[in-house]
This record gives sequence, C-alpha cells and structure tokens, in this order.
Amino acid sequence: MRRTVLALFAVLLSSTLLSAQDSSYEVFAPFVSRLTVTAEPGQFRLSWRNSEDLAGFKRIYRDTREITEATIRNAKEIARVAPEIESYIDTPPDRSTYFYAVLIEDAGGDPYAVLIPYRNKTIQGVRLPQTGPEETAAAVSGITAAPRGAEIAVTFSPSNKTRPLILYRSTSPIRTAEDLARAGYAKALEPGTTSVNDAPVAGLEYYYAVIDASLAGKESITLTPGQNTTAEPAALPLSAALTTRDTARRRTYPLPAPHILYDVSTGNELLPPLPFLLPQEVTLRGQPAERVDRMIERMRLPTRELRPFLLPSEEAANVAGDEKTLQDVVGATLAGADYREAVDRLNEFLRQPHNAKVEARARFYLGQAYFFRGQYRKAMMEFVFAEGEYYPEVQPWIEAALDRMAGAR
Repeated sequence: MRRTVLALFAVLLSSTLLSAQDSSYEVFAPFVSRLTVTAEPGQFRLSWRNSEDLAGFKRIYRDTREITEATIRNAKEIARVAPEIESYIDTPPDRSTYFYAVLIEDAGGDPYAVLIPYRNKTIQGVRLPQTGPEETAAAVSGITAAPRGAEIAVTFSPSNKTRPLILYRSTSPIRTAEDLARAGYAKALEPGTTSVNDAPVAGLEYYYAVIDASLAGKESITLTPGQNTTAEPAALPLSAALTTRDTARRRTYPLPAPHILYDVSTGNELLPPLPFLLPQEVTLRGQPAERVDRMIERMRLPTRELRPFLLPSEEAANVAGDEKTLQDVVGATLAGADYREAVDRLNEFLRQPHNAKVEARARFYLGQAYFFRGQYRKAMMEFVFAEGEYYPEVQPWIEAALDRMAGAR
C-alpha cells in the first residue's frame, strides 16, 4: 500500500512539473517583423508588420551605420508613430547610406531594445538613387477602350512621352488609388506608348486606367473618367474565344497509304508478314500481371536534389529601387531556407508593377519557395512565367517539379 501511494505521488509530481514546463514555452515577441525599406524619389518608404503580443507606440531610428544594442544610443530617433501604423516615409537630408530600426514601447514608454536582423532592423544600408532634374509626371488624357477582333484596343495620349506608364485593368470601375491597388492586372509601358492591345478573358466587362509610373502606390493620385480611366467598360464577345474554323482546302478522299512491305519498283516482298514481324498481343492475368505491376512500381527515376539557387545579380552592389528591395527579400528569406516567409514577402512584392526582368527574377524565387514547401503545381506556374528571361536556370526546376508531381500520383 505504501509503495502504491508513493508511485501515485511521483506521477502527480511529474505531471505538475511537465505542465509548468510547457507553460514556460510561451513566446513573447515585443518587436515588429518584416521591416523593409524601399527607395522612392527623394525618400524611403518603411513598412513592417505589427507585433501580435504588444500594441505600443513605435520609435523609428536612422543611422549611417548598422544599428545594434551598442550603437542605438547614437542613432537618431526620426519619428514616433501610433500603435496601429505599419508604414512611414522618411526624407533623409542627403544621399548617405542609412540603416533603420523600429522599436516598440512598453507600457511605461520605454522601447524594448530587441534588435533582430530582417525583423525590426536592416543590416544592409540603403541609399537614394542619383537623379537628374526632376521630370514632370505625364498627364494621361483621352483614354478609350474598344474590342478589335480578339483583343481590346486601349488608346490614350500622355502629355510627356519620355515618361514610363502603367496600364491597369479591372472588372470594376477604377476611380481611386484603392481601386488601382485592387486591380487584377497591371502592365508597365515603355515611354512613348500611346496604345495597347489587351487580350483578356472573353465575356467579361473590363475597365482600364493609365497613369505615370511614378504615381503608382500614391494615395494622392487623381483619376478622371474619360481622361486617364475609362468611363464605360469594354468586353470581348464570347465568339472571340472560340477557335477559328479551319478553312484549309482538303481532298475529298485521301491518297492511298504506301505499302512498305514490298519494293516499289519490283513488287518483291521486303519483310516477312506481320504475324511473324510483330509479337502476338497477350492479355496478362493473375500472377504474371501482378509481377508486371510490381516491376512498374519499382521503376522510379532518381529524384534530383536541389537547393535554393540565387542568381548572380543578387550579389551586385550599389543597386536601388525594386532590385534592392528584391535583393533584401531574397537574402532574408530564401537564402536562409525560410520558405513560408519567402512566399508571403515575394507575393507582396509582386502585387506592385515591375519591369519584366525584375518580375521574372521574383517569380523564379517564388517558384523555388513553393517547390521547397511541396506546392509543385504553384511552383510550375512561377517557373513558366520566369522561363522567358531565365530559360537555362529554370529548366532543372521544371524537370524536378514534374518528377515530384508524377511521383505523387
């Protein structure tokens, strides 16, 4: 009886210790995450994701060297923003290289001095790009959209033909900056472009807008129906989606097939009759069929082991703008095998318009992130998008994704 009581006491004590130990595993994260810095004309845009554990005011710091626990006292506090804010625009005094950090205040108003690279601080300096005399943004007017054959022709007139433009397409009217952000399609246009032929899905109504590329993402943009955004929708008829009828002329009766078993000039037999040339077809049943099935199951091609691959352009220095942002995202996520974070941040990056080269790079990396997360179909789509710019680099990934999908059947 005494042994039984001691055993029960030991079990209760161990369970109490385990539950206390499990409760100590709760994580408290008093810091923002996903801090990114994007260069814009004359300024930097900082964006981050607020902490779920602490909703406090944020202090934003800037310094010409990397901000650490030892150097943050010398860093300049440039702003203090409200708890719900997740972005800030900084206008530095010159084109020096700058580093940033965002810290959360506790209930007493003191910042938590927790500095984590790629979370709430930058470890690579950013610098404003060299710019010449400021150009006036192009004002777009006279936009029209009308079906023309199997495409919708969009025409417009920019006031400054030396400026790059962006074409937006949406199934809803485009009247505000929020409408632009929700548009399902955006395409960068070269300077001097005055018309675009678009081929969307037939049977749906579409609205279009064209703006100067420098105005993308700004809330102060003005959209006027009939000027830089269409007042009425345009749609392709469903008949445009049907395959055109083949009008090629054909013979009423085909020519006879050549008899390759006999010499054309002499008529002599060249090969033995087919029953002796080809084996007879036999339907396998029972044990032979099971053995063949097992042989087929064992015929697995060796899978190719791949690791995250970064293009040489990610090692380039003195880059700015979209290329710098993409370089930071890839270095912070894909290079460290944080594939879930890579998927989130690359998708967020691709929501904004970029030139074809930068978009192809981003999709190549997004395909790799999907691949290592086991989402091979999504990876295939991204690799196909990137294939035009990076054909040799993409091929091993496409083959590996096809192998994985075939093995999962």
